Amino acid sequence: MRCAVDYDLERYLDQLDYEERLSLEMNTRIIKLMAPGAECDPLSDEHVCEALGQLPDLLMVRIGEAIKAKDAEKVLKLINDGIHAYWSDIAEYLAEKELKKDMDDYE
Repeated sequence: MRCAVDYDLERYLDQLDYEERLSLEMNTRIIKLMAPGAECDPLSDEHVCEALGQLPDLLMVRIGEAIKAKDAEKVLKLINDGIHAYWSDIAEYLAEKELKKDMDDYE
């Protein structure tokens, strides 16, 4: 005979499994969206230009400081990280939107 604790534990584990599957599905969609040639490919020419125009002011200050210090490696890293962060945020938004639509269609 199963007790209430067993049922509660089972429901809790099912919820964890569900959340883990959702997280995995989100990550998979983000990776696909950011793949080379995909909708959110951060390194396509037009996407690089768009992201550069949207870099946060604080990051621009840090890039300027690295330029003044003639630290080309740091400049490139800051720019690369900023571009990837920008497109990662967009990919996450689109993946959430797609996943919600798919879940609504499923219901």
